[in-house]
Amino acid sequence: MKYFRKLFIILFTIISVTVMTDCEIDWTLFNMTITYDGVTVYGRSSNQPDKGLSEDCESLKNIKLKRICDSLYPAFLAENFGDILAGVNEPFAVFQFPDEVTNRYFLTFQHSELFNCQYLQVIDALNYRCSKESGEPEDILMKSGIMYCMCYESSAIDLLLRICSKQLNESSVFTALHYSQLLKIPRSAGRKEELRMEWCLHVG
Repeated sequence: MKYFRKLFIILFTIISVTVMTDCEIDWTLFNMTITYDGVTVYGRSSNQPDKGLSEDCESLKNIKLKRICDSLYPAFLAENFGDILAGVNEPFAVFQFPDEVTNRYFLTFQHSELFNCQYLQVIDALNYRCSKESGEPEDILMKSGIMYCMCYESSAIDLLLRICSKQLNESSVFTALHYSQLLKIPRSAGRKEELRMEWCLHVG
């Protein structure tokens, strides 16, 4: 019975973490810390230390982001761009960098405590400082999440920005994408123009 239990745990682990080919992966299973192709996936355990940001996301540090709007992820965007981590009609919120760099954004998907923030500071991939309407800052520690930063323009991101607010009509030159939940969503059979995220790992 003891050995059967060990075998079950091993099989469950293999099924839960599915790795696609041609990706460099560095992961610590018991802390659920996974990094690949600039994407950082984090899950918090009781003894897990704070996690820093990937190199592509470093520009988020010490920046006070302002919440601009929120909306729902549209079906036509999911069909044409194939973001495998955002579901149709899931909420997303857009935060903007300070005035001098207005075409840089932080988008968070799937409802979380971050949606209640008027201003947001990213400490690391799991830790945030949130200022609400009252102005009193509070620290938020996320249980899990995925963060990916794009230092290039994306037509999918531009569409999301316009859907959220007509005022967001400039192409984004930097976008941080944050997903608060680890979802297991199958890849689309037809590989259409994806969000250039090049996801290599599904965690469920």
